[in-house]
Amino acid sequence: MRILVVGNSYPISRSDWKAPFAMFFVEEIRALGHEVEIVTLERLGITAYPGERGVHRLPAQGCLGADEGIRLSTPANFLAMARLHRRAMETLDGLCRTGRFDIGLSMWVIPAGYWLSLAKRRFGLPFVTWALGSDIKRAGRLPIAGSIVRRTLRAADHRYADGRELCESVTRMCGLPCEYLPTTRTLPAPEPGDDPRLRDRKLFLYVGRLEPVKGPDVLIRAFAATPPGDAILMIIGIGSMEAECRRLIAELDCADRVFLLGWVSTERVAHYLSVAHCCVVPSRYDTLSIVIAEALQHERPVIVSRVGDQGEAVERWGIGLSFPSEDVAALSRTIQEMARREASEFRNGRKGFLASVDTAAAARKFLDRAERILGA
Repeated sequence: MRILVVGNSYPISRSDWKAPFAMFFVEEIRALGHEVEIVTLERLGITAYPGERGVHRLPAQGCLGADEGIRLSTPANFLAMARLHRRAMETLDGLCRTGRFDIGLSMWVIPAGYWLSLAKRRFGLPFVTWALGSDIKRAGRLPIAGSIVRRTLRAADHRYADGRELCESVTRMCGLPCEYLPTTRTLPAPEPGDDPRLRDRKLFLYVGRLEPVKGPDVLIRAFAATPPGDAILMIIGIGSMEAECRRLIAELDCADRVFLLGWVSTERVAHYLSVAHCCVVPSRYDTLSIVIAEALQHERPVIVSRVGDQGEAVERWGIGLSFPSEDVAALSRTIQEMARREASEFRNGRKGFLASVDTAAAARKFLDRAERILGA
C-alpha cells in the first residue's frame, strides 16, 4: 500500500520533543512493507533535515507560536497561513497528480485533514483523519475553524482520535463514528549516569512542554505547598513558560527541591524515569499523555490530572493516582500520599495498559481499516 501522511508536525528524529509518536507510527507501517511519504511543516529555527526519507516540509514562518502550534491571532498570522495553504495545495497537487498513492492519513484534522479533503475532491484520494486533541478542543469551538473541522470530519472515509473521550467529541461534532487510536513511543535504553541531587531522595518527575495546557505551574505550586521531606521535583522540558516557572520557584522559595533541567536527550529522559519514584502529568487539558506509557516502560507509577482519558486509565489499570485538574491543594495531598507508597503497589496493570497503547497494534489497526476502505 502507498500511503500519503499529512501532518501539522513531524519529528526530525526519535529524540525530538514535537509529535514524537508520528515517527514511531510511520516506522511501524514501513516495517510492514508499505510505502509512506509525509507532507508536514518546517520546524522553527531548523533549516536542514539530514537523513529524512520521503518527507516534504512546507515553510510555515509567521503562523507558528513558540510551542510550534499554528496561531491565527493576528492579521500577519492569517496572511502567513494563506501562504502556507497555497504551498500545501501545490505540494499535494504535485504528489497526487502522479496517482501513486492509494490512501491518505492526516495527523490532526486541521489543517492537515482539510488539505487531504481538498485532495480527495480533486483527485479522488480516500483519506483517514486522526484527531489529536488541540484541533478539536481549540479550533472546533471557533465559528469558521469549527465549520472546517466538521466538514473535514464528514469528508473523511474514517475517523480516529487519540482518546476515547475525544472520540465522543468527534462524533458529536460530525454525527459519524470515530474509533480510538493511541499515540505513544518507545524510549531507548537509559543513559548511564549519576545525579548527586538524587542521593537518598525520592524523585518526582515531570516530562513535557512548558506550556499552560500542560500545567507545570500547577505542579510547582503543589510541590512548594508540600511539607519538605525526602522528595524532590525535576522538570524536563522547554517552552514558553520557562521564565514563569523559574519565577515561581524563586517566589515560592523551593529552589532547593525543584529543579528545571531544560531539554535532555531521550536516553537521559529514560535514565531519570528509571530512577524516579513517580512521574507527574498535571495537564489542564490532555487526551492520554504519552508520558504515562513512558513511565510505565520503566515500571514507574504516575500521578495524573483527571482530564481526557487519564483519570479513567489510572483507575482502570491501577497504575497510579489522580487529582482534579488545576487543584493545587489536591495535587499536594496526592504527592504526599504517593511519597508514602511503593512503586510495586502500582505494577499489576502495567502490561495491560502498555498493550492498550501499543504502536505496532495501532499501525495494524489503521492498515486493516485502509484495506477495507480500498476494497469497498
